[in-house]
Amino acid sequence: MGWSGLAGAWLRAEFLLGDQARALGTLGAVLAALAFVALGLASLRRLSAHPAAVRADMLHPVRHAFMATLPISMLLLAGLGVQLAWRVDPWLDKAWALLWIVGSVLELAATVWVIGRWLQPKEQNDRYLIQNSKGQRKRKGGRGELLLPLMLISTLRITSAAPWLVQT
Repeated sequence: MGWSGLAGAWLRAEFLLGDQARALGTLGAVLAALAFVALGLASLRRLSAHPAAVRADMLHPVRHAFMATLPISMLLLAGLGVQLAWRVDPWLDKAWALLWIVGSVLELAATVWVIGRWLQPKEQNDRYLIQNSKGQRKRKGGRGELLLPLMLISTLRITSAAPWLVQT
């Protein structure tokens, strides 16, 4: 995600810095795509070799939120594709749009899943309860106090990224 952001910044700076900025942005986009593919393959390998560890990550009160990095990365890569090659070829435009749509749907699903986990009763996830010195059981993770701000940020991010899909 970091390489995608850096590449996008360089591509946006092209009008100020010229061809050098576009070259750096393109290089960053290629590195971002390679990192996405490499990490995706490593994640698939981990899933096939250690499914219990992946399940434990999904049940963990903090690590479960990192499952949303895949769809966010897809959205960022689609944005880079649009910056680099929009209207180059109709099938390529459809590929960028498809990548963005799939990433958006997966991000929405991940957001709903994470918020659903935050809103679960504390007793629902006994695996992450600890016992204090008085014998009282307390949850180790957060309780969703940031729910509204995160929902607003998600909505703004999706609506600000969508306009290029409806351009004619």
